[in-house]
Amino acid sequence: MDGVGHLVPQRRDVAQASHAARCRRLVYLYEDIAAQSRTMRHSALAGDWDDVAALRRDCIRLMTRIRELAPRCRLDAQQARRRLEMLREILADDAEIRALHEPRLRWVDQLLHASSSPQVSSDPE
Repeated sequence: MDGVGHLVPQRRDVAQASHAARCRRLVYLYEDIAAQSRTMRHSALAGDWDDVAALRRDCIRLMTRIRELAPRCRLDAQQARRRLEMLREILADDAEIRALHEPRLRWVDQLLHASSSPQVSSDPE
C-alpha cells in the first residue's frame, strides 16, 4: 500500500488475477456438478440407484465448495450466463431423476404401510 492506503498497482493486479481465478473455478465447479448430474440421470435411467446415491454425495461436496467460493466472487456477464446454463441443465436432470425415482418411492411407501395389506408387489417397476 502507498502512504494513503491505496493498493499499489502491482498488488491490485494480483488481487484482480486472484479474483478472476476464483470466478473461473466457481464456473468450473458448476460445470462439474452439471456433469455429475448428467451421470446421475444416466445411472437413474439404468436403475443403478446405488450409483445415483454415490454421485449425489459427490455433488453435495461440490456444492459445499461453491457455497464457500461464491460469496468472494462476482461473475462477469459471460460467466453468469454459463452458470445459468449449468443450473438449468442440473434442474432438468434433477426433474428427470425424480420422475424416475417416484415409482420406487411409492413402492417403499406401500411397503411401510402394507403390514395389514398383502397386495404389495415385490418389484417397484
